Amino acid sequence: MMSSDKRAIDNVVAFDDVKPEKRTKVAQPLLIRCLVPNKIAGGVIGKGGENIKNLRQISPMASIEVKSTPDCPNPEERVIQVDCGHDDIEPIFSQLIPLIDEGLSQFNNSNEPELCVLFSGNCMGSIIGKGGSNINE
Repeated sequence: MMSSDKRAIDNVVAFDDVKPEKRTKVAQPLLIRCLVPNKIAGGVIGKGGENIKNLRQISPMASIEVKSTPDCPNPEERVIQVDCGHDDIEPIFSQLIPLIDEGLSQFNNSNEPELCVLFSGNCMGSIIGKGGSNINE
């Protein structure tokens, strides 16, 4: 017998039927910095900032800056900072690397120009890979 002041149980869902929602990873923007000599920074920027404007047209959401920083151990170097999404890395750097390479080859006496790329510590795991698999590759 059910009393009138108690509610009837309708639409009861068993806990076995409830599945937790999967969390999706949200792609975080990447911040990549390259250390270059002051001598070639002008070539990377281009006359009137033309090269930087072209790079920004590839991805209007990307932030591309060439700056000197007081934290830099060598005041004769500048930092090229690219802050972009994962999909924008390849098109931006496919145009940026030749600009850097051209400048380095003009001012560097060795046969192989050297480029120092600075990555944030929180993305190093994905660069190195599990057990160093990406490095070994």
